[in-house]
Amino acid sequence: MDIARKRATLNEIKQQYDEQTIENEELQRTLDTYGTNEFVERMAREKLGYAYSDEHFYVDISGTK
Repeated sequence: MDIARKRATLNEIKQQYDEQTIENEELQRTLDTYGTNEFVERMAREKLGYAYSDEHFYVDISGTK
């Protein structure tokens, strides 16, 4: 009985390992794709409205395109 219990535990650990490996691979692909400085800078500008301290932005409020 002890051997069967240990095998069940081993199978659970192997399953957890496989799931973690898959998640790690997905995270690595995400980092490879989106982890570049250019991507981070673009997202900071577009999504958060960030800018460098020496930049000036002009907004056209005339309503014409």
